[in-house]
Formats: sequence, structure tokens, C-alpha cells
Amino acid sequence: MQYVSLNQNTRDTGHISLWESPFKVLRLDRWVVFEKINGFKLNGGGTFDSEGNAAWKANNCHKTFECKKLLISVRFDFVDNAEIKICEGLKILNTKITTGDDCISVGDGMKNLLIEKVVCGPGHGISVGSLGRYRWEQDVNDIKVINCTLDGTDNGLRIKTWPSAACTTTAAGIHFEDIILNNKPSTIKLVDISFRNIRGTSGNKDAVKLLCSKGLPCENVEIGDINIEYKGADGPPTFECTNVTPKLVGTQNPKACVGPVVKAPGQE
Repeated sequence: MQYVSLNQNTRDTGHISLWESPFKVLRLDRWVVFEKINGFKLNGGGTFDSEGNAAWKANNCHKTFECKKLLISVRFDFVDNAEIKICEGLKILNTKITTGDDCISVGDGMKNLLIEKVVCGPGHGISVGSLGRYRWEQDVNDIKVINCTLDGTDNGLRIKTWPSAACTTTAAGIHFEDIILNNKPSTIKLVDISFRNIRGTSGNKDAVKLLCSKGLPCENVEIGDINIEYKGADGPPTFECTNVTPKLVGTQNPKACVGPVVKAPGQE
């Protein structure tokens, strides 16, 4: 086992030249990288501060997809700000991530991942995928996101797949449980699996969305105990479903889409 302890703030200089043309200046697209490691632990109370305010001034991705690529703050290649691919037995615990992209992005080949007590936001949220872009991608299995808080994120929790995938893979055993959402523009976009005990407030009327492909409808989706409030002038929150019939456990607010309702233990 190899250990790294981060107990102080690690700060980028914010020098724009490093961000504007990383491939031309430094021939790299990331700031701190951990790779080719078997048995590794990173802990401590320090901070990776990449001075994002300076970087985003040189970025116009909100206007065009043909924008300059910014450096990734921390990446594990064996992380977007934590992009995880082809890795097994990883834990992300007691961590705060603020970014302009996904707080944590789970790529193909990931197995046995635990994300627990993570505070995410601002940023896009926590996502699995996008999956299926390349023909060589591997299955994703056993992903748990537990007891996390998403504060002011754009998308909350997502499982993303390409509509015309270049490969045939499976994403299975993905569970989101005990999640707190604080005033986000869009709450849940789902293309697979299970959500339990999701509570908080939504920034718009579309509180929950389960959006699945018509050609490959979602299967074995379980929704348990959803309580999301919306106080906008355009009416109560909604729970939208497309090409999915989830198994409903416990109670749902707003009222969920069509599916067999199963009472949670102790609620008979």
C-alpha cells in the first residue's frame, strides 16, 4: 500500500498561459495525476486549489463546443475533476469538490466504487458516463453513492449513455442512497438502476426525470422514498418518466410515474 497525505493547500499559480494552450506549453491536460498504482491511499485535510476563476476567464465553453480545453485538477488513471476509469475497489470519502464540471465522473471499466459523505457543488454533479462512445469500453459494476450532498449543481445525479453506442456493454449494480439536494435547476436524470431516500429542494418545476431510450428501455429501476419540494410560481414539482416502469418503494413526492408501488419495511 502506498500513502500520500495532503495536509495543506496546494494552489496553482493561475497563470493563464498554462490553461490557454496546455498541449503547446506543457504537453499535458491535467495538473495532479496518480496513475499505474496498485494499492494507494490519499488522505489529509488539505485542498487542491487550481484557481478556477482565472482559468474560466479564458474559456468560452458556454458559447461553443469548439472551446479551449482546461486542465483537470486531479486525475486518477489506473478524474472532469475526478474522472475514474478502469479501476477496482476505489473509495472517495469525506471530500468536498467544487468545480465547473462533474464533481465525480465514473467512466467505463469501473468496478466496486464507493462514494460516501461527499459534498459536491457548484458543478454538474455526480455522474456515471457517458458510456458507449468507444468500441473498446468495458462494463461498469457495483457503484454506490451514499450519504452525499449536492449543493447548487446543474444536473445532480446522472447515468449517461450515448444514444448510438459504439459498443455493447452493461452498467449494473448502481445505487444512489441518502442524497440531499439543495436548490438545483434540474434534479435527477436517470438512464438506469436505483435511487433511494432522495430529499431536498429543486430549482425548477421538473424535479425528477427518468429518461430512457425507446429502443432500449430501462429495466429493474427502483425508486424509494423521494421527497423533493419546489416553491416556484409555475406550480408543484413534477416526476417525469420516459420508457421506464420503475418499482416504487415507500413514498414519492412529487407523485411518481406509473409503476407497481411496494411499501418499504415497517410501512405495511
